[in-house]
Amino acid sequence: MYLVRKINFTDNGQRTTDNGQRTTDNGQRTTDNGQRTTDNGQRTTDNGQRTTDNGQRTTDNGQRTTDNGQRTTDNGQRTTDNGQRTTDNGQRTTDNGQRTTDNGQRTTDNGQRTTDNGQRTTDNGQRTTDNGQRTTDNGQRTTDNGQRTTDNGQRTTDNGQRTTDNGQRTTDNGQRTTDNGQRTTDNGQRTTDNGQRTTDNGQRTTDNGQRTTDNGQRTTDNGQRKARFNLKLILNLRLY
Repeated sequence: MYLVRKINFTDNGQRTTDNGQRTTDNGQRTTDNGQRTTDNGQRTTDNGQRTTDNGQRTTDNGQRTTDNGQRTTDNGQRTTDNGQRTTDNGQRTTDNGQRTTDNGQRTTDNGQRTTDNGQRTTDNGQRTTDNGQRTTDNGQRTTDNGQRTTDNGQRTTDNGQRTTDNGQRTTDNGQRTTDNGQRTTDNGQRTTDNGQRTTDNGQRTTDNGQRTTDNGQRTTDNGQRKARFNLKLILNLRLY
């Protein structure tokens, strides 16, 4: 009867030792899982940092697009101003042509009066009339050229307005790009924060695994001590 009890004590100690070993192994696996979680958290943190950097680059590109849009708007305004000046110059050319036409008409009238003064003067007047007609025709051509210049100036003004509108659209697109970049930056920051939390959780898991490993080691040690105690008890009972 004593021998059976001794064997049972020994078996229980062995089982306790085995259970302690399994607990130690489970603790080691928990520690390894915690390390992997920590590594995954670090990778998530790194990805968040890259996302943040990409967002910053997007923001910078948006700012450059906004600046380019502003320059395009300024160029459009200058084109509009140049078109207005061209229109004004065309109007002045038209006015000069009108004055030339009026002068030609006066020359024609003077030629008619010269014709009335005598036959001899008539020939001279005819020549003067012809010259006046040519002057009138030249004035008309100058007037027509002035009108064309005015029309060209108007087209230049319209083109400048379109350029200004395109510049405004480019500016608006740049602003939208800037806003999108800011949102990307904010998302990257959130990803970074989530990665940090994952890293912290991994560290806690690692610490818990270490504690589990330590507890398993203590259980193993206790099992070893119990096995030794049972062995001594068996030897003492045999001696007894």
